[in-house]
Amino acid sequence: MLTRGLFITGTDTGVGKTFVSALLMSALKKHSDVCYFKPVQTGAIEDDDTTTVTRLAQLPESQVMNPVYRFAA
Repeated sequence: MLTRGLFITGTDTGVGKTFVSALLMSALKKHSDVCYFKPVQTGAIEDDDTTTVTRLAQLPESQVMNPVYRFAA
């Protein structure tokens, strides 16, 4: 259960939300109670933001929650 959260937001595509999320997760991944979660994913299904953040931050599966909703571009 999530007891605290950090919400990253931006007003457009390509403003750096995914990159900032990857940087934060890379810095915080040493804490076992930290996980990445983007509940709604739009756009590419195979190379989505969750996959990108997981790869860039080198996160284990235990620190990644899959999106609840996925929508095509």
